[in-house]
Amino acid sequence: FDNRDQMVRTAVRTITLQVYRVGDPLVRRFVLQHAAESYFSELAFYLRDLWLRMDVAAEGAQEQRQFVAIEREHELQVDLLIYLSDVFELGV
Repeated sequence: FDNRDQMVRTAVRTITLQVYRVGDPLVRRFVLQHAAESYFSELAFYLRDLWLRMDVAAEGAQEQRQFVAIEREHELQVDLLIYLSDVFELGV
């Protein structure tokens, strides 16, 4: 989720969503346990840092290029929140 390349981020999200759909209860529990221990924690920290960066940028934004940077961060935020919504829809 923290790669500069949009295609890599999309691939990681697609793969994780497919893995979370695994039908076998034991395999699913194993995957989700490890995801909860590391992946989702890191994702939460990344979102926190993203929001802090957006807050700092918004406080000091006065020029068009600064607003463009905020918009880019906002798009990252929206992508991650949509991904999390997809995860929650799976009942994870």
